[in-house]
Amino acid sequence: MVDNERMDKLARSFFEDHDHGREAMQNASVTENICFIDYLENTCIKKAKEMKNQEDMQYFTEYDIHFRMLTLEKIMKLKELWIVISKGTNHFYAFNYDVIVLVDPSEADYLINNLAQQNLDVEIRKISGEDFVAMVEDMPRLGFKNVEFTDGRLRPLIIPRDTILKADKAKTRINPKLYIESLTFLQQVAKFKKEGKGVIIKENSPLTKALQEAVLLVPAIVQSKSGNQMQVKYPFLNTGVEGQKVLPLLTDRKEYDYFLSTPLMKDYASLPEDKRVCIELPFIEIFRIFSTDDLFALAVNPMGFNLVLNKDVVDIVTKEMHLTNNPNILVEKNGKPVEFPEDFSEEDEEGNTPKSEDTDVLRKKVLEHFIETQQGIIEKNKDIDTEEAKSKVKKAEEKLKEFKKQLEALND
Repeated sequence: MVDNERMDKLARSFFEDHDHGREAMQNASVTENICFIDYLENTCIKKAKEMKNQEDMQYFTEYDIHFRMLTLEKIMKLKELWIVISKGTNHFYAFNYDVIVLVDPSEADYLINNLAQQNLDVEIRKISGEDFVAMVEDMPRLGFKNVEFTDGRLRPLIIPRDTILKADKAKTRINPKLYIESLTFLQQVAKFKKEGKGVIIKENSPLTKALQEAVLLVPAIVQSKSGNQMQVKYPFLNTGVEGQKVLPLLTDRKEYDYFLSTPLMKDYASLPEDKRVCIELPFIEIFRIFSTDDLFALAVNPMGFNLVLNKDVVDIVTKEMHLTNNPNILVEKNGKPVEFPEDFSEEDEEGNTPKSEDTDVLRKKVLEHFIETQQGIIEKNKDIDTEEAKSKVKKAEEKLKEFKKQLEALND
């Protein structure tokens, strides 16, 4: 904790002689720097704004920017720092999409106790300066936006991640939004569990929206290949309960590589490289697998934060998502192709079944989509000289004929 007398001395040095004040800030500790920046921003600049004194506001703002960069330079030279870890996720504690980093652990207990009063259990973990840089480099993948520097009690100095290190746009970051929303949700799960309460994923929640928009990596085993097409099966996780199949999903390539290195995936990782494939699938296509493979649950980053989505949760997430045939993906169940959707029945916003004429319009649209899908399958396979391709074309032509017949009947 910064001594009040020491802060008064720093303030006097700054206002009496700015050159001497800059030198004093250079020699001050990082904690003292953070405290003085807080004084500039929340006292000096704030008061200048209230008095509409543009000259003073510009004057204090310029020094604020200077001292912020000076303090950041000091932080980057620190040999050790302390990060706040959520016990509920064993990951960085997510506070408004920010990471909390202590430059001095002297007031760590104050922070821990303050969060404990809110039933949020955290711990403080020491890291090296090199580990801190690696953490900042990884923040865009995880969805974190800023770093909040404090000693555990001081109002934090908030620095945007890209001010610390410029983002490398060349790197692929598939699901930062899903990553951060999963951490935030699981922190709340741990909090409510401590309070003896249950928690579920709600419709239109940030996590639900992140899942709906997600493109996830799915480990798969290649069964056969034909040109650009391949048949795969999925290595389900073993829950120890017969019939409970769990499909592992990964948010990004780094999580996928780590997952492969764990004992859980030993058999899969030992397969020849040409038998292993990592497929990128939007959540709607993962829902297709979930619906046809009789899965018990989905597990996002099972060796990381391990967000488990059972049938009830998947139903909530996919409530407004509708499966249709995808010409690029053939789904089979018990050796037979599965067509989507199988049920044309829908309800309006008030829960009423549509009138027959509205249903006919819907059926026409669906049939038109089916026709387009089968035409796509025919076009894709007609020039491939294999028995498998010929069989697909034949089946598609039969279905195309039947769908056209149904559409003609509706138009009559």
